[in-house]
Order: sequence, then C-alpha cells, then structure tokens
Amino acid sequence: MLIEQKKVNKYIIDCQRISRFFKTKNHNTLMSFKDDLTEQEITNFTNELAESLKKDGFSAVYEMAMKKINEYPCCDKLIKSVAMILEGAMIMLGVNNKEKYESEIEKLYERISNSDDIEVSSSAKTMLISKYTNRGEFEKAQNMIDSLSPMDEHKNEYQAELYFKQDKVDEACRLVEIQLKRSLMQLFFNLSRLLRYNLKSGDEESAESYSQNSESL
Repeated sequence: MLIEQKKVNKYIIDCQRISRFFKTKNHNTLMSFKDDLTEQEITNFTNELAESLKKDGFSAVYEMAMKKINEYPCCDKLIKSVAMILEGAMIMLGVNNKEKYESEIEKLYERISNSDDIEVSSSAKTMLISKYTNRGEFEKAQNMIDSLSPMDEHKNEYQAELYFKQDKVDEACRLVEIQLKRSLMQLFFNLSRLLRYNLKSGDEESAESYSQNSESL
C-alpha cells in the first residue's frame, strides 16, 4: 500500500513539474492537451493570425497564438510558425512592451531548438544565433553554432559573422574565403555540365558562351 501511495505522489509531482513547464495553472489541464496539428491546420491558423493582426492588433494576436501553443505544446512546427509570425509583426508594427514580447518569443525558439524535426530545430537555432551574436552573447552564440549539423551549409557563415563581431577578422576572412572557393567550384561544375549538355544537343552557340564563362573563373 505504501509503495502504491509513493507512485501516486510521484505522478502528482511529475504532473506539477510539467504543468509549470507549460505554464498551466492546474496540472489537471494537462489531460486536455491535444497531440498535434497537420501542416494544413497550421497554415490555416497562421492565416487566422494574419487576419486578426489587421483587425485586433498585436496584443490580441499574441494572446491568441500563445493559447494555441498551450493547447498543442508538443507541436514544434506550430511553435516555429507562431514565433516567426509574431517576430515579423513586431518588426512591422509599433508594439508597446516590446522587450517583454521579444523575451517570450525568444523562449519559444529556445524551446524548439532541440526539436526532433531537423528543419524546425535548425530554423530556431539560426534565429537564436543571430540574437545572441547581435547582443554580444558570444559564448551562447558559439554553443548554438557548435550544435548545428556539420552538413549545415550556412554554419560557416554564422561562424564568420561571430568571429567578425568578436574582432577576429582574420578568422572571419578565412572562413569566407573557404565558402567563396566552394561556391566557385560549384559554379564551375554547373557551367561544365551546361557545356556538355548543350554540345550534345547541338547548341554550339550556348556551349561556346558557357565555355568562355568557365575560362573566366
């Protein structure tokens, strides 16, 4: 009996902790959380936000968005879409208590930065890297850059910008040069392909043009 009571107490404590994380007033509301939204449902909701923004203003839209997130706290794609819409709206509109909203939106990005959805986590990390770098929070920006996949094609760009902000100009230039060489190699490769394709199709005029462009690289 004692063991069963301990299990019940642990369950209640766990629910309370999760409730605090999702900012619910009562852990019983966890039972009302819904699983997920489809891509179309997210699109429909973001369209609703855009329409409401025109009629009701930013504050009302923010409350509407946060309410939806509380209903679907595990829907990372929804959180990403909402965060980006709110941030864009803040830039376009004059918003009171801007710092408060910025802080809450940043928390949304942090919340999904470790999402299992790579596209979502990458977008969130990109936004956070920019914010941390611009605020001079270089260690946080570096940690976020380090967490990006080695395959992320923009990773060196973020690192170069961070180096530049830290007055490490030589390191920044080195990374930009590497990126430039890769871009030139890709351009040369594509021009070579176009040259081959046009020669095969008999379009000698286009082939000659691509040949001259390749030689100029």
